[in-house]
Amino acid sequence: MQLYGIQETYLKIIKAEGIGKKYGDFHLRLDLFVDAGEIIGLVGPNGAGKTTILYILLNIVKADEGKVTIFGMDHIKQEIQIKERTGVVFEEQNFYRHWKISHILHFYASFFPKWDWQEASLLLDKFQLRKNMRFKELSKGMKVKLGLILALSTNAELFLFDEPTTGLDPRIRRLLLDEIQRIHKKNQATMLFSSQNMQDVSNLADRIILVDNGKIRFNEKKTTITRDWLKIVIPPNTHSKVKEIIHRSEVPDGESIIINRKNLATILRDLDVDPSVHPHNLTLDEVFIEFTNLP
Repeated sequence: MQLYGIQETYLKIIKAEGIGKKYGDFHLRLDLFVDAGEIIGLVGPNGAGKTTILYILLNIVKADEGKVTIFGMDHIKQEIQIKERTGVVFEEQNFYRHWKISHILHFYASFFPKWDWQEASLLLDKFQLRKNMRFKELSKGMKVKLGLILALSTNAELFLFDEPTTGLDPRIRRLLLDEIQRIHKKNQATMLFSSQNMQDVSNLADRIILVDNGKIRFNEKKTTITRDWLKIVIPPNTHSKVKEIIHRSEVPDGESIIINRKNLATILRDLDVDPSVHPHNLTLDEVFIEFTNLP
């Protein structure tokens, strides 16, 4: 698979190769490799395929083609062994309405051999949740906090987060992100964090993967994105010449073009544009917008 800005790298914890999944006109196609200890930000617009990717990794959704291994194990044949080592937070938390938090904790703990009750108690205090509270009494923010407590208390080696901060106020969102970072440092865990919030991803991720319309548009280290991707404005009379070059390797944007820094000198020469033209680095939000406009 061709990726923008980084060559495909074969890594360890997650290997998803040749994955394909069709829903009507939507077709997910990707390869995904995640190394031990990485925090991956999985970003993209609604309907891009982010949740489908996580569901395939968890064997909630069956891929039509391809192979997934996690911890070197087949994610279907050895699903239980993998899930015992994986903490998960979904955007929506669902339990029996009348269950108390204490009941939910004991139920959830029964599935995880390395469950950490000390961590659970610490997080209950931090998030100001009481064990005698019933699930039906919890607000959206409280439910997200409970979901995070359940995931982070598993002592897992891998965590999958599906847009856990959506709709939360900034204070609660910051608290959740701080705890995710703390657990990452404590356990040296591997994390895959799905979000539409580029600020959250920027705060957490080592590497960012942008998914749009079922395709990986780019896959880069966070530190290289805003350094290497540039926008330059070119004279109107050169735009028609630029278009063919752009279609081969870059992204058109009206009278401006998006290029990778390594191609800057070559493209300016080919376009016969003044080499003193001043490019500006893209922000993460601009990268998100530009790469989700690709055909």
